Amino acid sequence: MKISVIIPAYNAEATLPLTLKSLAQYPARCEVEIIVVDDASPDGTAECARPLANQVLMMDGNQGPSLARNEGARAATGDVYLFTDADVEFLPDTMERIVTALEAHPECGAVTGNLSIDSVSENFIGTYKNLYMHFAFKDSGPIMDVPYTSVVAVRKDAFWEAGGFVDILPNEDRMLGIALKRAGHIILFDNDIQVRHYRTYRWPEFCRIELERARNIVILHLETKVLRRGSMKEHIPSTFTVATTLVAAFGTLLVLGLVVSPRFLMALPVAMLGFAAVMGPFFLFMLRHKGLGFAVAGTLLAGIDLALCIVGATRGLTAFLLGRRLLPS
Repeated sequence: MKISVIIPAYNAEATLPLTLKSLAQYPARCEVEIIVVDDASPDGTAECARPLANQVLMMDGNQGPSLARNEGARAATGDVYLFTDADVEFLPDTMERIVTALEAHPECGAVTGNLSIDSVSENFIGTYKNLYMHFAFKDSGPIMDVPYTSVVAVRKDAFWEAGGFVDILPNEDRMLGIALKRAGHIILFDNDIQVRHYRTYRWPEFCRIELERARNIVILHLETKVLRRGSMKEHIPSTFTVATTLVAAFGTLLVLGLVVSPRFLMALPVAMLGFAAVMGPFFLFMLRHKGLGFAVAGTLLAGIDLALCIVGATRGLTAFLLGRRLLPS
């Protein structure tokens, strides 16, 4: 088996060497080539990649990670395309587990994994997002609808039958998952396949991405369910679905209390207590790994995150009704 590791990179000279060095550990029974696609970085991304990669491709202008991944796939010679990011570190057993899963499940078109609990970030928001991603995905599977692009191995034929990555961010991973399923391929999820993520979020970026992600997810759900353009399952813990309803109820009560009658404000503590109760599993998860202070702050941030998702979902519904479509017809 030959695996082509494809890494889109933009301004990644700080983290890319760590990613590339971590890929040096792989089973002797497979061959690995590493392809870095520099998405017109103004920094030294290409220079730091050349000593450690088999190929360094240069995009003609900054075109985004989806098109960079497709460009890398076109140059790849492997039987399997392994996509990861330029701020991801493979653990010592990651490649071994990927190869083992591919060998044990030839019926699967793709194999995907999860972020490790000890993923690293320079700030609180990044650490929260890394923990949330692990928590949200850890009980998924064994069949997944989302080929998580921090670590996903896709067989060459399945990738091209699905048409590659669509140039729509975020949610290009969900769109690839829908296309793989439409082409008859299975995506296997293995929580033991893990990578360490070094992503750091700033408030403006966090808010923008969460709004756009929720908007696109709603459009995709409506396209798959209403227009029958494939199928998609959302891998969000059920507790977060209930919590979203409670956040919406909290916002509604607050507006009614300020605009209609202060009596509505009396129900706010009920919504707050309900939110705290249903978020208990995630709170305990954060408490176990990051301590009490982080768990309290993380639960508050989860409420803000869900409020952003509600706004984004509303925008998605509006966009769909106005004719916005993301999936190829």
